[in-house]
Amino acid sequence: MYSGMLETITIRKAGYPIRYDFDYFTGRYDVCCGNLRHNPNYSPRDKCKAILTKVLPKQDWKVGHTKVFMK
Repeated sequence: MYSGMLETITIRKAGYPIRYDFDYFTGRYDVCCGNLRHNPNYSPRDKCKAILTKVLPKQDWKVGHTKVFMK
């Protein structure tokens, strides 16, 4: 019943209210980096990093094991 609740509280306290899983994030925002859309050499995690680096280079974001965290 409480699985993941402590991690959620910790993430919110750190100030990262926006959390997307890799598939959702890449599916929605891969148009920002057109060369990533059909490139099999990138994992979903690497695609997320590439998109965030291009679009938000100096903003506060982190890539976790399964999700992208943004302020």
